[in-house]
Amino acid sequence: MNRISEILEKRKEIYSLLSSLFLGNVPEKFVHDLIEGHLRLSGSTDIEEGLRMMKEFVMERKSSEEAVRDIEDEYSRLFLLSHAAPLTKSEVVENADYGRTSLEVEEKVRKMGYRIVTNTVPPDHISAQFDFIATLIENSIRGEEDFRESLEKQIEFLENEIMTWVPEVLRELEKCGEFYSGVARFAGGFLSTDRNILRELRLW
Repeated sequence: MNRISEILEKRKEIYSLLSSLFLGNVPEKFVHDLIEGHLRLSGSTDIEEGLRMMKEFVMERKSSEEAVRDIEDEYSRLFLLSHAAPLTKSEVVENADYGRTSLEVEEKVRKMGYRIVTNTVPPDHISAQFDFIATLIENSIRGEEDFRESLEKQIEFLENEIMTWVPEVLRELEKCGEFYSGVARFAGGFLSTDRNILRELRLW
């Protein structure tokens, strides 16, 4: 079970990181780890290339503080000012910021036992969806939910929700960002890899 716990912890860590990055909250520790080369995740060429792209961006700055500021500036430019890539499923499906799609996703996560505690972003926001998976994993780690039941929820949400629209957004983002091009490449590689990890965990 220790091996499974390690896998769950790493998955939760990455989903939480992606949730933060797609909110524009850049953990300085993450930037520092990029600079120091502490992040050595493998599993796909996209994961490795995404990490390389992000590291290249931060290494061009004089300090981790400067890198964080520039990443936050890029986030504002891409998502708040120009809307270069959509961040919600509603924008992809309905071409609207909030609508029927948001309500459908909210109902879906409520049925899975997830209590939405913030109105900062809608439930169909990419950050909220990554956070939902991270929460499911955390509940399983803490023993608040049966491992198998949690696993099935994760598989269902990843396959039938996240993978139906997020890869399209990531491909679009790769074309228009700098640091966030690396984030998009990394996230795309991670989601594909995690899909396989979940299928393997189901067999354990």
